[in-house]
Amino acid sequence: MEISICRQMAAGLKISSLRAKPFTSIPGPKSLPVIGTLGSYVVSGKYQFDRLHWNGFKKFNEFGPIVREEIVPGNLMFDC
Repeated sequence: MEISICRQMAAGLKISSLRAKPFTSIPGPKSLPVIGTLGSYVVSGKYQFDRLHWNGFKKFNEFGPIVREEIVPGNLMFDC
């Protein structure tokens, strides 16, 4: 039973990945070179580090349920 569910899920992923949009098409706060969206936290004060739950609520209202944010630009890789 579990195997057939996994196969169905995998098949669905293959189909949906063909229709996947690029990461850059996801809406989010404007990211500036070098500082990314860090300026929205530090410089403009639009977002606050100590109120992350409110930041998420603001971004949800402005951009929708899926939000792209580059706090510091570049590709980050984590290995556990």
